[in-house]
Amino acid sequence: MLKTRFTEAFGVEHPIAQGGMQWVGRAPLVAAVANAGALGFITALTQPTPEALAKEIARCRDMTDKPFGVNLT
Repeated sequence: MLKTRFTEAFGVEHPIAQGGMQWVGRAPLVAAVANAGALGFITALTQPTPEALAKEIARCRDMTDKPFGVNLT
């Protein structure tokens, strides 16, 4: 495992971040990135309401137990 300040700060295996991407930064992609050992981000702006964003975050938590983030525009 590669250790850098990034991997240690975020608790990931690889110093790679999948940035927020409009329309594709959803739970399935983010969970896949997290499960691969990198840091994925859900794109908040893709969700139409705060409630939908909360559901997408919960959905991602169901798909991975690894760290991920939320990109707030």
